[in-house]
Amino acid sequence: MNIITRRPDNIFLFGNPVGHSKSPLIMNAVFSKLGLNAVYIPVKVERNDLFRTLSMFKLFHYKGANLTIPFKSALWEKYLCKTNLQLMSWLGNKISRHRRRSSFLVPNEDCSDECIWAELIDINDYDPSFFSGSVNTLYWQEVRGEQRLYGTTTDGGGFVRNLEDYDVSLSGKDVMLLGTGGAAKSVGYSIMRKKHTRIYVCGRNEGKRNDMCACLNEALMWTDYTSEDKELTSKCIPVPGKLGISDDFNRLIPRMDIIVNATPVGMHPNVDQCILPYTAPIHAGQTLVDVVYNPLATEFLKFGKSRGCKTVPGLGMLLHQACGSLHYWYPEETKDIPDTDILKIMRKALGYD
Repeated sequence: MNIITRRPDNIFLFGNPVGHSKSPLIMNAVFSKLGLNAVYIPVKVERNDLFRTLSMFKLFHYKGANLTIPFKSALWEKYLCKTNLQLMSWLGNKISRHRRRSSFLVPNEDCSDECIWAELIDINDYDPSFFSGSVNTLYWQEVRGEQRLYGTTTDGGGFVRNLEDYDVSLSGKDVMLLGTGGAAKSVGYSIMRKKHTRIYVCGRNEGKRNDMCACLNEALMWTDYTSEDKELTSKCIPVPGKLGISDDFNRLIPRMDIIVNATPVGMHPNVDQCILPYTAPIHAGQTLVDVVYNPLATEFLKFGKSRGCKTVPGLGMLLHQACGSLHYWYPEETKDIPDTDILKIMRKALGYD
Protein backbone atom coordinates (compact mmCIF):
# COMPACT_ATOMS: atom_id res chain seq x y z
CA MET A 1 0.00 0.00 0.00
CA ASN A 2 1.43 3.36 -1.08
CA ILE A 3 1.15 6.10 1.52
CA ILE A 4 1.39 9.66 0.22
CA THR A 5 3.30 11.78 2.72
CA ARG A 6 3.58 15.12 0.92
CA ARG A 7 0.78 17.56 0.26
CA PRO A 8 -0.89 17.12 -3.13
CA ASP A 9 -0.37 19.56 -5.97
CA ASN A 10 -3.28 21.98 -6.25
CA ILE A 11 -4.60 22.53 -9.77
CA PHE A 12 -7.53 24.89 -10.16
CA LEU A 13 -10.36 25.67 -12.52
CA PHE A 14 -11.12 29.40 -12.44
CA GLY A 15 -14.42 30.47 -13.96
CA ASN A 16 -17.95 31.69 -13.40
CA PRO A 17 -19.95 29.46 -13.43
CA VAL A 18 -18.00 26.28 -12.66
CA GLY A 19 -20.69 24.07 -11.12
CA HIS A 20 -21.57 22.49 -14.49
CA SER A 21 -17.99 21.51 -15.30
CA LYS A 22 -16.98 17.88 -15.76
CA SER A 23 -13.30 18.80 -15.60
CA PRO A 24 -12.85 18.02 -11.87
CA LEU A 25 -14.33 14.55 -12.40
CA ILE A 26 -12.12 13.63 -15.34
CA MET A 27 -8.91 15.27 -14.10
CA ASN A 28 -9.09 13.78 -10.60
CA ALA A 29 -9.72 10.36 -12.16
CA VAL A 30 -6.60 10.79 -14.33
CA PHE A 31 -4.48 11.93 -11.38
CA SER A 32 -5.55 8.89 -9.35
CA LYS A 33 -5.07 6.37 -12.17
CA LEU A 34 -1.65 7.72 -13.16
CA GLY A 35 -0.45 7.94 -9.56
CA LEU A 36 -0.07 11.73 -9.61
CA ASN A 37 -0.32 13.32 -6.17
CA ALA A 38 -2.65 16.12 -7.25
CA VAL A 39 -6.17 17.43 -6.76
CA TYR A 40 -8.23 19.45 -9.27
CA ILE A 41 -10.38 22.12 -7.59
CA PRO A 42 -13.11 24.24 -9.23
CA VAL A 43 -13.19 27.84 -7.96
CA LYS A 44 -15.93 30.33 -8.81
CA VAL A 45 -14.26 33.70 -9.32
CA GLU A 46 -16.18 36.95 -9.53
CA ARG A 47 -15.54 38.86 -12.72
CA ASN A 48 -13.61 41.66 -11.00
CA ASP A 49 -11.49 39.32 -8.88
CA LEU A 50 -9.43 37.55 -11.56
CA PHE A 51 -6.31 39.65 -11.04
CA ARG A 52 -6.41 39.15 -7.28
CA THR A 53 -7.00 35.41 -7.72
CA LEU A 54 -4.12 34.96 -10.15
CA SER A 55 -1.80 37.02 -7.94
CA MET A 56 -2.58 34.70 -5.02
CA PHE A 57 -2.13 31.68 -7.28
CA LYS A 58 1.32 32.90 -8.30
CA LEU A 59 2.30 33.86 -4.74
CA PHE A 60 1.67 30.33 -3.44
CA HIS A 61 3.17 28.74 -6.58
CA TYR A 62 0.30 26.34 -7.16
CA LYS A 63 0.93 23.66 -9.77
CA GLY A 64 -1.38 24.82 -12.55
CA ALA A 65 -4.83 25.99 -13.56
CA ASN A 66 -7.45 26.11 -16.25
CA LEU A 67 -9.43 29.21 -17.15
CA THR A 68 -12.99 28.90 -18.38
CA ILE A 69 -15.96 31.21 -19.02
CA PRO A 70 -15.67 34.23 -18.86
CA PHE A 71 -11.90 34.53 -18.36
CA LYS A 72 -10.27 32.91 -21.40
CA SER A 73 -9.82 36.21 -23.24
CA ALA A 74 -10.00 38.52 -20.22
CA LEU A 75 -6.21 38.56 -19.79
CA TRP A 76 -5.77 40.05 -23.24
CA GLU A 77 -8.80 42.30 -23.42
CA LYS A 78 -8.92 43.69 -19.89
CA TYR A 79 -5.52 43.37 -18.32
CA LEU A 80 -3.40 44.11 -21.34
CA CYS A 81 -5.79 47.00 -22.03
CA LYS A 82 -5.71 46.41 -25.76
CA THR A 83 -8.26 45.29 -28.31
CA ASN A 84 -7.29 42.21 -30.29
CA LEU A 85 -6.46 44.30 -33.35
CA GLN A 86 -4.21 46.60 -31.32
CA LEU A 87 -2.67 43.47 -29.85
CA MET A 88 -1.73 42.19 -33.29
CA SER A 89 -0.05 45.48 -34.18
CA TRP A 90 1.84 45.30 -30.90
CA LEU A 91 2.72 41.68 -31.61
CA GLY A 92 4.01 42.52 -35.07
CA ASN A 93 6.40 45.08 -33.63
CA LYS A 94 7.66 42.55 -31.08
CA ILE A 95 8.47 39.63 -33.35
CA SER A 96 9.30 41.32 -36.63
CA ARG A 97 13.04 40.91 -36.18
CA HIS A 98 13.88 39.19 -32.91
CA ARG A 99 12.30 36.63 -30.62
CA ARG A 100 11.66 38.21 -27.26
CA ARG A 101 9.99 36.90 -24.13
CA SER A 102 6.49 38.31 -23.97
CA SER A 103 4.47 39.01 -20.84
CA PHE A 104 0.98 39.94 -19.88
CA LEU A 105 1.28 43.29 -18.14
CA VAL A 106 -1.42 43.43 -15.51
CA PRO A 107 -2.46 46.66 -13.79
CA ASN A 108 -2.25 46.94 -10.05
CA GLU A 109 -5.96 47.36 -9.20
CA ASP A 110 -5.20 49.51 -6.17
CA CYS A 111 -3.38 52.01 -8.40
CA SER A 112 -5.23 51.51 -11.68
CA ASP A 113 -5.70 55.23 -12.29
CA GLU A 114 -1.95 55.70 -12.20
CA CYS A 115 -1.52 52.74 -14.60
CA ILE A 116 1.07 50.94 -12.50
CA TRP A 117 1.92 47.64 -14.17
CA ALA A 118 3.29 44.35 -12.93
CA GLU A 119 4.36 41.26 -14.81
CA LEU A 120 2.06 38.37 -14.06
CA ILE A 121 1.91 35.76 -16.83
CA ASP A 122 4.29 35.02 -19.70
CA ILE A 123 3.35 33.79 -23.16
CA ASN A 124 5.85 32.03 -25.41
CA ASP A 125 6.42 33.66 -28.78
CA TYR A 126 4.32 32.03 -31.51
CA ASP A 127 2.16 30.26 -28.92
CA PRO A 128 -1.46 29.80 -30.11
CA SER A 129 -2.56 32.14 -27.31
CA PHE A 130 -0.49 34.89 -28.90
CA PHE A 131 -2.54 34.73 -32.07
CA SER A 132 -5.96 33.78 -30.70
CA GLY A 133 -5.98 36.18 -27.74
CA SER A 134 -7.26 33.40 -25.46
CA VAL A 135 -5.76 31.46 -22.54
CA ASN A 136 -7.19 28.34 -20.92
CA THR A 137 -4.10 26.79 -19.25
CA LEU A 138 -1.58 28.16 -16.73
CA TYR A 139 1.64 26.26 -16.08
CA TRP A 140 5.19 26.82 -14.80
CA GLN A 141 8.26 26.84 -17.01
CA GLU A 142 11.91 27.21 -16.07
CA VAL A 143 13.66 30.19 -17.66
CA ARG A 144 17.34 30.72 -16.87
CA GLY A 145 17.02 28.84 -13.59
CA GLU A 146 13.85 30.68 -12.56
CA GLN A 147 10.32 29.25 -12.50
CA ARG A 148 7.93 31.55 -14.40
CA LEU A 149 4.18 31.31 -14.82
CA TYR A 150 3.07 30.84 -18.44
CA GLY A 151 -0.25 30.78 -20.23
CA THR A 152 -1.37 28.90 -23.33
CA THR A 153 -4.52 27.51 -24.92
CA THR A 154 -5.33 23.89 -25.66
CA ASP A 155 -8.88 24.63 -26.88
CA GLY A 156 -8.06 24.91 -30.56
CA GLY A 157 -6.05 21.72 -30.67
CA GLY A 158 -8.80 19.91 -28.78
CA PHE A 159 -11.39 21.17 -31.27
CA VAL A 160 -9.41 19.95 -34.29
CA ARG A 161 -8.65 16.53 -32.78
CA ASN A 162 -12.32 16.10 -31.90
CA LEU A 163 -13.25 16.71 -35.55
CA GLU A 164 -10.59 14.23 -36.65
CA ASP A 165 -12.20 11.61 -34.39
CA TYR A 166 -15.41 12.12 -36.39
CA ASP A 167 -13.61 12.13 -39.77
CA VAL A 168 -14.45 15.79 -40.41
CA SER A 169 -11.88 17.69 -42.47
CA LEU A 170 -11.51 21.49 -42.29
CA SER A 171 -9.23 22.13 -45.25
CA GLY A 172 -10.93 23.91 -48.12
CA LYS A 173 -14.22 24.24 -46.23
CA ASP A 174 -16.63 27.12 -45.62
CA VAL A 175 -17.17 27.36 -41.86
CA MET A 176 -19.70 29.48 -40.00
CA LEU A 177 -18.41 30.26 -36.51
CA LEU A 178 -21.04 31.39 -34.00
CA GLY A 179 -19.48 33.43 -31.19
CA THR A 180 -16.67 35.88 -30.49
CA GLY A 181 -15.49 34.81 -27.01
CA GLY A 182 -12.32 33.06 -25.89
CA ALA A 183 -13.29 29.61 -27.13
CA ALA A 184 -14.40 31.05 -30.49
CA LYS A 185 -11.05 32.80 -30.93
CA SER A 186 -9.04 29.66 -30.21
CA VAL A 187 -11.27 27.57 -32.46
CA GLY A 188 -11.12 30.23 -35.19
CA TYR A 189 -7.34 30.37 -35.15
CA SER A 190 -7.06 26.57 -35.38
CA ILE A 191 -9.46 26.55 -38.34
CA MET A 192 -7.48 29.33 -40.03
CA ARG A 193 -4.36 27.17 -39.90
CA LYS A 194 -5.99 24.66 -42.22
CA LYS A 195 -5.40 25.32 -45.92
CA HIS A 196 -7.92 27.34 -47.92
CA THR A 197 -10.63 27.61 -45.26
CA ARG A 198 -13.09 30.48 -45.08
CA ILE A 199 -14.56 31.39 -41.70
CA TYR A 200 -17.71 33.48 -41.45
CA VAL A 201 -18.04 34.92 -37.94
CA CYS A 202 -21.47 35.63 -36.46
CA GLY A 203 -21.98 37.39 -33.15
CA ARG A 204 -24.22 39.91 -31.42
CA ASN A 205 -21.61 42.67 -31.19
CA GLU A 206 -20.48 44.19 -34.49
CA GLY A 207 -17.29 45.58 -33.01
CA LYS A 208 -16.25 42.21 -31.58
CA ARG A 209 -17.03 40.47 -34.89
CA ASN A 210 -14.93 42.87 -36.91
CA ASP A 211 -12.14 42.95 -34.33
CA MET A 212 -11.93 39.16 -34.14
CA CYS A 213 -11.77 38.75 -37.92
CA ALA A 214 -9.14 41.46 -38.31
CA CYS A 215 -7.10 39.85 -35.54
CA LEU A 216 -7.28 36.35 -37.03
CA ASN A 217 -6.46 37.54 -40.54
CA GLU A 218 -3.47 39.43 -39.17
CA ALA A 219 -2.47 36.43 -37.07
CA LEU A 220 -2.41 34.23 -40.15
CA MET A 221 0.14 36.55 -41.76
CA TRP A 222 2.49 36.01 -38.83
CA THR A 223 1.72 32.29 -38.67
CA ASP A 224 2.50 32.01 -42.38
CA TYR A 225 5.68 34.03 -41.89
CA THR A 226 6.93 31.70 -39.16
CA SER A 227 5.67 28.46 -40.72
CA GLU A 228 7.27 26.18 -43.27
CA ASP A 229 3.85 25.95 -44.94
CA LYS A 230 3.43 29.00 -47.19
CA GLU A 231 -0.01 28.03 -48.45
CA LEU A 232 -2.16 29.11 -45.50
CA THR A 233 -4.60 31.11 -47.63
CA SER A 234 -7.53 31.02 -45.21
CA LYS A 235 -9.75 34.05 -44.60
CA CYS A 236 -11.97 35.24 -41.76
CA ILE A 237 -15.04 37.30 -42.71
CA PRO A 238 -17.54 39.02 -40.35
CA VAL A 239 -21.23 38.46 -41.10
CA PRO A 240 -23.23 41.70 -40.75
CA GLY A 241 -26.49 41.87 -38.82
CA LYS A 242 -28.04 39.82 -36.07
CA LEU A 243 -27.49 36.08 -35.96
CA GLY A 244 -30.38 34.18 -37.45
CA ILE A 245 -32.40 37.08 -38.82
CA SER A 246 -30.12 39.07 -41.11
CA ASP A 247 -30.29 38.66 -44.89
CA ASP A 248 -26.56 37.94 -45.00
CA PHE A 249 -26.89 35.16 -42.45
CA ASN A 250 -29.81 33.49 -44.23
CA ARG A 251 -28.03 33.80 -47.56
CA LEU A 252 -24.77 32.31 -46.30
CA ILE A 253 -25.81 29.49 -43.99
CA PRO A 254 -27.06 27.09 -46.71
CA ARG A 255 -23.63 27.38 -48.39
CA MET A 256 -21.69 26.40 -45.28
CA ASP A 257 -19.96 23.03 -44.99
CA ILE A 258 -19.55 23.27 -41.20
CA ILE A 259 -21.43 25.32 -38.59
CA VAL A 260 -19.80 25.69 -35.16
CA ASN A 261 -21.48 26.84 -31.97
CA ALA A 262 -18.63 28.36 -29.96
CA THR A 263 -20.90 30.05 -27.40
CA PRO A 264 -22.29 28.75 -24.08
CA VAL A 265 -25.85 28.84 -25.46
CA GLY A 266 -27.53 25.52 -24.67
CA MET A 267 -25.18 24.72 -21.79
CA HIS A 268 -26.57 23.33 -18.53
CA PRO A 269 -28.82 24.57 -16.94
CA ASN A 270 -30.20 26.38 -20.03
CA VAL A 271 -30.55 23.14 -21.95
CA ASP A 272 -33.64 24.22 -23.91
CA GLN A 273 -31.84 27.06 -25.72
CA CYS A 274 -30.63 26.82 -29.31
CA ILE A 275 -28.16 29.25 -30.86
CA LEU A 276 -29.89 28.94 -34.25
CA PRO A 277 -33.52 29.84 -34.95
CA TYR A 278 -35.50 26.76 -35.94
CA THR A 279 -36.24 28.48 -39.26
CA ALA A 280 -32.54 28.51 -40.20
CA PRO A 281 -32.09 26.92 -43.67
CA ILE A 282 -29.65 24.16 -42.71
CA HIS A 283 -29.73 20.87 -44.60
CA ALA A 284 -28.33 17.35 -45.04
CA GLY A 285 -24.69 17.39 -46.11
CA GLN A 286 -23.70 19.99 -43.53
CA THR A 287 -21.89 19.28 -40.26
CA LEU A 288 -22.91 20.94 -36.99
CA VAL A 289 -20.27 21.11 -34.23
CA ASP A 290 -20.88 22.21 -30.65
CA VAL A 291 -18.24 23.17 -28.08
CA VAL A 292 -20.85 22.68 -25.33
CA TYR A 293 -20.53 19.22 -23.76
CA ASN A 294 -23.13 19.38 -20.97
CA PRO A 295 -25.61 18.20 -22.14
CA LEU A 296 -24.04 15.86 -24.67
CA ALA A 297 -26.95 16.29 -27.09
CA THR A 298 -27.63 20.04 -27.15
CA GLU A 299 -30.66 21.64 -28.79
CA PHE A 300 -28.30 22.91 -31.50
CA LEU A 301 -27.21 19.36 -32.34
CA LYS A 302 -30.75 17.98 -32.06
CA PHE A 303 -31.92 20.62 -34.54
CA GLY A 304 -29.12 19.65 -36.93
CA LYS A 305 -29.92 15.95 -36.66
CA SER A 306 -33.60 16.65 -37.39
CA ARG A 307 -32.50 18.26 -40.67
CA GLY A 308 -30.23 15.38 -41.65
CA CYS A 309 -26.94 17.07 -40.70
CA LYS A 310 -23.91 15.26 -39.31
CA THR A 311 -23.38 16.31 -35.68
CA VAL A 312 -20.26 16.50 -33.51
CA PRO A 313 -20.75 16.98 -29.73
CA GLY A 314 -18.34 18.96 -27.57
CA LEU A 315 -17.29 16.15 -25.23
CA GLY A 316 -14.31 15.15 -27.36
CA MET A 317 -13.01 18.72 -27.40
CA LEU A 318 -13.23 18.81 -23.60
CA LEU A 319 -11.25 15.58 -23.26
CA HIS A 320 -8.59 16.50 -25.83
CA GLN A 321 -8.02 19.98 -24.40
CA ALA A 322 -7.83 18.50 -20.87
CA CYS A 323 -5.25 16.01 -22.10
CA GLY A 324 -3.25 18.90 -23.57
CA SER A 325 -3.32 20.78 -20.27
CA LEU A 326 -2.15 17.67 -18.41
CA HIS A 327 0.99 17.50 -20.55
CA TYR A 328 1.83 21.11 -19.62
CA TRP A 329 1.47 20.42 -15.88
CA TYR A 330 3.25 17.04 -15.88
CA PRO A 331 5.43 16.87 -19.00
CA GLU A 332 7.91 14.32 -17.66
CA GLU A 333 5.36 12.10 -15.96
CA THR A 334 3.11 11.87 -19.05
CA LYS A 335 5.59 11.94 -21.94
CA ASP A 336 5.55 8.15 -22.38
CA ILE A 337 1.81 7.70 -21.82
CA PRO A 338 -0.26 7.56 -25.04
CA ASP A 339 -3.07 10.10 -25.20
CA THR A 340 -5.44 7.26 -26.04
CA ASP A 341 -4.82 5.78 -22.58
CA ILE A 342 -5.48 9.12 -20.89
CA LEU A 343 -8.64 9.69 -22.91
CA LYS A 344 -9.86 6.21 -21.98
CA ILE A 345 -9.51 7.07 -18.26
CA MET A 346 -11.50 10.27 -18.81
CA ARG A 347 -14.30 8.54 -20.72
CA LYS A 348 -14.56 5.84 -18.07
CA ALA A 349 -14.87 8.51 -15.35
CA LEU A 350 -17.80 9.99 -17.27
CA GLY A 351 -19.43 6.61 -17.76
CA TYR A 352 -18.90 6.50 -21.53
CA ASP A 353 -16.55 3.50 -21.67
